[in-house]
Amino acid sequence: MDDDLNFDDDLFDGDDDDLDDDSEELLIETVNLLKQVNKVYDGLIRTPEVKAKIKEQFIGRGYKLSEKAPLTEYRKFDDDQQQERYLMLTDIVNNGAYDQAEKGIKDAIEEYPRKPQFYNLLQTVYHFNGQYDKSNEIIIEMYRRFPDYLFARVAYANFLINTGRSEDILKIFDGKRDLDDLYPAQKTFNLHEAAIYYATMCRYFIAEDNIDSADLYMNAILKHKLYDVPGQNLVKVAIAQLGDAKTKKLRDKGLGA
Repeated sequence: MDDDLNFDDDLFDGDDDDLDDDSEELLIETVNLLKQVNKVYDGLIRTPEVKAKIKEQFIGRGYKLSEKAPLTEYRKFDDDQQQERYLMLTDIVNNGAYDQAEKGIKDAIEEYPRKPQFYNLLQTVYHFNGQYDKSNEIIIEMYRRFPDYLFARVAYANFLINTGRSEDILKIFDGKRDLDDLYPAQKTFNLHEAAIYYATMCRYFIAEDNIDSADLYMNAILKHKLYDVPGQNLVKVAIAQLGDAKTKKLRDKGLGA
């Protein structure tokens, strides 16, 4: 056992939203702490048979991950003007002008009602502007309109997890357990797509108290260092929640506070 492991560390206590500050130092500390907890958890709780099974059934076997986003159906625009409008609105969001962005995105949705990218951008505005009720409304609407869109699936799945309805998650993903099963025609996925999908599935299995399955996705996150992917915080939340779940189980064994 690692004598430096501190089960009372505040990194795995309290509100997971504390990880939204993009602090590199905090992130590295959190990842290192999870790796320490993993080592102790494997030594005290997991049997050799379970360890071997987890090692064999890793996630991401059948596809590649790339920094470049592949041009899929839901990433295509009808023309250059539509794409330029989306990029302009994205810049406004990134600059924190949320009220200005909200109006512009709503106008775009009215003009392009079949383009899920604008719905996803509006949900981002509501989230970062602290308008969580509106954020949830657009999540539900986006999933209703575009149930095959990965970002709609992920957003709705996390909405259900956050509201205590994790039992319905696998239905959202058609019972599939990996990205190539969900989208068999696609052989390459963007790092951001993988990050949010792995984190969502990890959170689902944590909510279902299935730590072994949660680790399949966390192992993929750690292997590809998806906690470094910019522009999202879901992986950080999953890391904190898995560390907390394992720490609680270790404490139940008589360790820690």
